[in-house]
Amino acid sequence: MGRFLRIVLLVLLLLPLSSRFAAAQTDPAELIGIDWHWATFEGTNGDLVFVEEQETYTLLLNADGTISVRADCNVGGGTHSIDGDTVTITVTYITQAACAEESLSTEFIDYLGKVSSYSLNGNELVFTLKDEEGVLYLYGYTAATDYYNRNWGWTDYTAADGSITTIDNPESYSIWLAADNTYSLYLDCGSGSGYITDSEGVLTFTPVVANNTECGEGSLAAQFMEQFAKANSLKFENGTLTIGLSDGGSLHFQALDQTLIGVQWRWQRFEGSDGSTLTVSNPERYSLLLNEDGTVSVQADCNVGGGTYTSDSSALKIELGAMTLAACAGESLSQRYVDYLANVSTYVFQDGMLVLNLAADTGNMIFSPTP
Repeated sequence: MGRFLRIVLLVLLLLPLSSRFAAAQTDPAELIGIDWHWATFEGTNGDLVFVEEQETYTLLLNADGTISVRADCNVGGGTHSIDGDTVTITVTYITQAACAEESLSTEFIDYLGKVSSYSLNGNELVFTLKDEEGVLYLYGYTAATDYYNRNWGWTDYTAADGSITTIDNPESYSIWLAADNTYSLYLDCGSGSGYITDSEGVLTFTPVVANNTECGEGSLAAQFMEQFAKANSLKFENGTLTIGLSDGGSLHFQALDQTLIGVQWRWQRFEGSDGSTLTVSNPERYSLLLNEDGTVSVQADCNVGGGTYTSDSSALKIELGAMTLAACAGESLSQRYVDYLANVSTYVFQDGMLVLNLAADTGNMIFSPTP
């Protein structure tokens, strides 16, 4: 999606500021519950900052007026208020890990604290800063994360006339969908990659940059690519990924594996070895994110923190470092959650859920992927 964003942003730069932000009145509810990824900053002096790893700079506005923030290697939270097109964001706590030298962690937090108004155009959120200091562009991700960061094998093809072709070797024709709207294809005689654009609900998978070898007898690669060229929609339902085609047909996929890394996991319940069950009433406030670089980000109710993890086969060890120490309201499970994570020894996937097994068989933590 990087090239697509850059084209859009360059077009935007040719427009006067007044026309760029003269958007129709937006329902503030449309901002709530969306995972907003920071894409770029435009200063009034013409400076441009493009964010390469957008998934590491995120903002979530919750319905209760709180926020969750990720700023590269740091995580935090705070509050927000929206009145018309006026918005105030206050980051009240943030971890203080030392990110890489090129990190934009400090800048992102600083910009959020200066936000004064917003406009919304589809999945593009535009924040205008106070004193005309500049503009932040963010892009929203929602239910599509159910099939992001997964490897999907082609199981069957339904033609426009209703006839069905079953694929005997789904693992030979797979697609990987990434959270930045890029994709990769892995075929029995080649591979390809590209990005997905969305125009009023119609998706375009383009372009396909292929690396092909000679296909053997019985290969379905040519047929797959012929149908894939017609792709115009995505749907995830009951564990099946469906790519709709412009001629009325569809390609169907099943997950080939489940991934531990790069998924925002929400704690649903704890099952004790004595048969007891503790159900988490607000799973969205207890999250776990294992990053590719071996770091971990955690939200434990009103507290956030980070640390590191190691994984080998089914073994998993989580070592938490700095955590905020706010006194959470009500019957918070914050401390219990942190204690459980520190005691994790192994993991398995079960019916789409992540099960973290605690040492000495003391119990299991059950997580679901963020919807």
